[in-house]
Amino acid sequence: MDGPRAPFPTRYASLCLAGQSTQIIVGATPEDDNHILQLSKSLYDHYGLKRIFFSAYMPMVEDSRLPDRETPVPLRREHRLYQADWLMRYYAFTPDELATPSRPWLDLDVDPKLAWALAHMDAFPVEVMDASLETLLRVPGIGPIGARRILAARRTRRLRVDDLQGLGVAFKRARYFVTCGGKRDLAAPLNPELIRQKVVSDATGSKYNATRRQAEGQLSLF
Repeated sequence: MDGPRAPFPTRYASLCLAGQSTQIIVGATPEDDNHILQLSKSLYDHYGLKRIFFSAYMPMVEDSRLPDRETPVPLRREHRLYQADWLMRYYAFTPDELATPSRPWLDLDVDPKLAWALAHMDAFPVEVMDASLETLLRVPGIGPIGARRILAARRTRRLRVDDLQGLGVAFKRARYFVTCGGKRDLAAPLNPELIRQKVVSDATGSKYNATRRQAEGQLSLF
């Protein structure tokens, strides 16, 4: 052998022979999220992958080339990368929109779609009565099913703000970013900092995130 083998890098993952999926280890090496998302996009475009999996690196061995054993396991970062990957595959987002070259790390406190919206408040509010499918998909709280239901419903009637929940829209999130016939939820601020504070506060108090924080604390002990 020529010498010690280098640690398995974040930017490399073993591609299965069928060419269907691959895995990226997150946090073992210093690549930022923009780098990882650019790599993911390239793998989808050039190898026709069906899925990329992300796995948070768990520091369990002492090695000068690897993070210290006391380094917390980056579970939340893993989760945000999965969300960003989903937005690239199904919502036509690009890597540079989700983690920009100047700010190459995903926001750990809010999901990537909301983070993008908060950074582009000049694009909102969106009028649901005439917005295109592509525009609706950029609205936090509106997914493919909700967007298509909006397009179908507005052909036959004029939608009101109260109608959105019945169309499969996560209105608690979307209400900050939409108008219906020129009207919007007056209780929803347009200020990005206030929106962020509200969303982070709601998420912090959720049972799901409380359980996740507990799991992160346990895994950081390895």
